[in-house]
Amino acid sequence: MNSFFGRNAGHSHTTGNGNSFFGYWAGASNTTAFSNSFFGGASGYSNTTGQYNSFFGSTAGFYNTTGSNNSFFGRAAGHNNTAASDNSFFGFEAGYGNTVGGNNAFFGKRAGYANTSGWENCFFGHSAGIANTTGGNNSFFGWSAGPVSVAHGNSFFGASAGLATTTGGYNTAVGLNAGAHDTVESGNTFLGAYSDLDPGASPGQSPVNYATAVGYGSYVGRSNSVVLGGVRGFNNIVVETNVGIGTHSPDRQLVVEGSQALGRFRRYSQAGPSFAPAFLFERARGTNTAPVDITAGDYLGKVQFRGRVGGNMPEYGALTFIATDTQQNGRFSFVDRDLATERMVVLNTGNVGIGTNAPTERLDVLGNVRVRGSIVYGAPAVPVPDYVFEPDFRLMPLPELEQYVRSEKHLPNIPNAREIQANGVNLGEFQMKLLEKIEELTLYTVEQAKMIDRQSGQIQTQGKQIESQRNQIEALKQAVKQLLTERR
Repeated sequence: MNSFFGRNAGHSHTTGNGNSFFGYWAGASNTTAFSNSFFGGASGYSNTTGQYNSFFGSTAGFYNTTGSNNSFFGRAAGHNNTAASDNSFFGFEAGYGNTVGGNNAFFGKRAGYANTSGWENCFFGHSAGIANTTGGNNSFFGWSAGPVSVAHGNSFFGASAGLATTTGGYNTAVGLNAGAHDTVESGNTFLGAYSDLDPGASPGQSPVNYATAVGYGSYVGRSNSVVLGGVRGFNNIVVETNVGIGTHSPDRQLVVEGSQALGRFRRYSQAGPSFAPAFLFERARGTNTAPVDITAGDYLGKVQFRGRVGGNMPEYGALTFIATDTQQNGRFSFVDRDLATERMVVLNTGNVGIGTNAPTERLDVLGNVRVRGSIVYGAPAVPVPDYVFEPDFRLMPLPELEQYVRSEKHLPNIPNAREIQANGVNLGEFQMKLLEKIEELTLYTVEQAKMIDRQSGQIQTQGKQIESQRNQIEALKQAVKQLLTERR
């Protein structure tokens, strides 16, 4: 059974059943179609065989001919739909230009207005997706969400979300004006009111893709990047964002609290050595929008250490890297708990200082040194003085040496006390000088031993001579005694 109310309603009807047409020329072209409901002047005017349609409003579904299972509510809603099916358009001129696009849901004044063949779209809000023509699988919710988008796979939630996106696809923007500058870029995610994109100077040639901005006013400008929170100086943000993991009240840009290891850092590289940093510290004076050069003494990186004592978190020390000039020279510094006193430094020249921040040698220690073990030297920088034992070496005669020592008050080739006090001692060189003196002393000792041996031989010879002379004298005494006895 059919119900037709209004002038020329169901004008061309033949065998279709279960139709309800209300209004001037409503369903006027319907012939064999069934189970349609058209309410409003010229609603469903061109429908011939389309079925299970519900058109409510003046000229709603006006050009529909064979499209089925559509629901159009509002003046001129789905006006140009011809053969498309399974659409739901609610609002003044919602889905007005749709012709063959199916499985769409448009809610709001002129939502999906220009859609022609786009499919599986959901547009909710005044002018949501108003410019989309052939794009599919889009979801736009909010006043003027995605108003110029013609691409696929975008999800825009919030008033004016995805405001400028045209051909960029597979973007997600949630919040008022989220992703407002994303145009041809794809795969980006914007979460938060005014979260946005820095498209760069040439978005067509170098688009920013697969980036994520999270938080009110967050701003991302590099592909494959994630930005958490607003960036001071950009997008009208005037304060820095603090991020907390395991805490609800972060007081720094990143605060992590918990009982486990803070993280694991693992680097990969292709074949060959890798010099990619696990951590990179950068420092500039000024602001992030107007940076200026560093000066000597600036800390380029600093890691502080604290421990809970008496309910507080006092400083225990820090590891820093300090610029010593502006020619890329600097030093690692182990800083005391006052965060100012440098206890040990390592220059980028390789010099190490303990008690001094300006070491002039590989190891420069201001203070006493205690060694519990052996000290092993490498090859000395000066020749080992075995030349002392060469035949042509001139050993200073002892009288000459005695005269030199009495005059100079130190051994030859050894610095005097004043020089040592003023300049210190090069242990390597000094050891070789001492070895030279030991070897010279050895030669003196050998010479003295030879002299003693010679003198000992002479003494033995002289002893034998004396013994012989003693025997001779004794014999003479006996002879004289005998002569005297005989004369008596």
